[in-house]
Amino acid sequence: MTRLPTTLAASCWLGFCGGICLPSILALPQIADRFPEAVKALSESVGVDGSMPMLPLSSLIVSLALCVALLVGIVVIHRKPFRRQVVGEIILGVAFLVLVALAIASALTGMRFGPFEQPESPVITAFFVTFGALLFDHLIVEPEEGEEDAESFAESVSLIAGAMAKQTRLYTPARRSERPVRTSRPELRLVTPHSRS
Repeated sequence: MTRLPTTLAASCWLGFCGGICLPSILALPQIADRFPEAVKALSESVGVDGSMPMLPLSSLIVSLALCVALLVGIVVIHRKPFRRQVVGEIILGVAFLVLVALAIASALTGMRFGPFEQPESPVITAFFVTFGALLFDHLIVEPEEGEEDAESFAESVSLIAGAMAKQTRLYTPARRSERPVRTSRPELRLVTPHSRS
């Protein structure tokens, strides 16, 4: 399995964000019939009837979006051709940068941003390990043998086919219906005195 370090790092962050969101998601059906308490739980990050504190609505949405981005990135980095894997790297890189920004904002303000609430040093260490894994896989993993040759061959065939079609259009005689219609010119007659008589 290629890109194992990146996959493990992204899976850990996916589990972290999903674990943060899970209690709030499971508690929503229980308090759905009590709309004022549900609004208070989502807006003030409190629990209902002694349950676990719920995430604010904004943090819940951001955490769920990060879960989706991480899951999509994990799937795409294992797809072929190699260009799709590069797209997966970009998706995961952006998701990791968003996590870093949320952690920094939470550490500076002391408020909850996304899945973080005053992150501690283990979170910083996890970020270093994550970006190290992403960089390691980016430098180590290369396109499989024959993959680039197959792509270049397909591009060459398409170019040759296009050139042949163009030449065929240029040198193929037009059909009778497509030929321009010649308009008959009026016949010029030379009028002499003898012809008048």
